[in-house]
Amino acid sequence: MIELDKALAQERAERTLAPIGEALFEQVARYIKRLESLALEAEGIDNEILVAEINDVKKKMTYLFEFRLKKITCLDDTHLIADEQKIFKHFYSLKQQYRAELLEPILKGECTFERDGFIKAKVLSPLPSFLDGELRSYGPYNPGDVDHFPEEIHALLKKHGVIE
Repeated sequence: MIELDKALAQERAERTLAPIGEALFEQVARYIKRLESLALEAEGIDNEILVAEINDVKKKMTYLFEFRLKKITCLDDTHLIADEQKIFKHFYSLKQQYRAELLEPILKGECTFERDGFIKAKVLSPLPSFLDGELRSYGPYNPGDVDHFPEEIHALLKKHGVIE
């Protein structure tokens, strides 16, 4: 996935946090979900290639996440005094929560963020890729996929029974 490769390279190159939009995490999650669907239907070498791609994307996403987390936290428990160790334990607990609430859903293909002007919906029937009025790309979608759609697109898709 080109966007993930660029984000990872930028994160590695910069000393501070690289600017990454929430959309990247959602794209990665959708990409993983789409590959998993395809892998379930594929056989032989096609399945092996898809599984390898899934593993590669998950590995890169984990690296990106860990690079960012290390920049955010920038500390370890070496040479901490007792009071600092108490604080570190709380901080470590928050790091685990951060992983559970952000990284794990991405790796499961389930990451979405609430945004103003967008409505979350579940896709009911196959939907090809399309562009909105601002040339943002959506899809392709399989039944069961969940995404956030701009209000006007949501209304149109709902009217045609494509989403719920």
